[in-house]
Amino acid sequence: MIKKKNIICIIQARLGSKRFPKKIFKKIKGERLINLLYKRLNKSSKINKIVVAIPDSKKDDILLKYLKKKKIPFFRGSEKNVLGRYFDTAKHFKGDIIIRVTSDCPLLSSDIIDKHLKLYLKKKNKVITNYLSKTYPVGISFSILDFKTLKKANDNATKAYDKEHVMPYIYRNMKSKVLKTSLDLNYNFLRLTLDYKEDLITIKKIYNYFYPDIYFSWKKVVSLYKKKPSLFKANNNIKLKK
Repeated sequence: MIKKKNIICIIQARLGSKRFPKKIFKKIKGERLINLLYKRLNKSSKINKIVVAIPDSKKDDILLKYLKKKKIPFFRGSEKNVLGRYFDTAKHFKGDIIIRVTSDCPLLSSDIIDKHLKLYLKKKNKVITNYLSKTYPVGISFSILDFKTLKKANDNATKAYDKEHVMPYIYRNMKSKVLKTSLDLNYNFLRLTLDYKEDLITIKKIYNYFYPDIYFSWKKVVSLYKKKPSLFKANNNIKLKK
């Protein structure tokens, strides 16, 4: 009998963002953004477990208490070595296939992950990502990889940058194993991520538009942009500021 793969989604989260501290703790309609993301991803029909990987630093104790209160599975690990934290989390929860998500993507929806998981299970690639093509909206990005690939990166990565950002070592050293998905039309100009206060304004307007439905697809957000672009004005110039 072939063992069924344990598919886990690991959300990378922390409260110590320099640009926008405690951004994932901001609320929309009384709900913290980290919990909104967790709920949205929990709609997946293919993911077995969603866990949050948080730093073992004192400033993230508040996040720890919140996750315990909400009964959201978590794992604490190195603050700076995020790759190591990811690997330890995957090992702890015995993940065979890992979906890597960051907590500053509160508009990521389960449908796009399920679609990519279906593709991943058919292909022989070790990694599938929609990030590298730069055609999806900023903030609608994730990667899927197997445990062996994550272990290889954790065992061999030596650069601080590779340890801090999880995927660069894999993208750079395992190119032949990486499948990049892309859209026919380029929507990478659309900011649906949370890095600045202006981003939060846009995200709030999007959630408020669809409320009380919190499970709307990312595609509906793109359609909303086409219909009501004025809702997305607040963070239009973020790239210029950078």
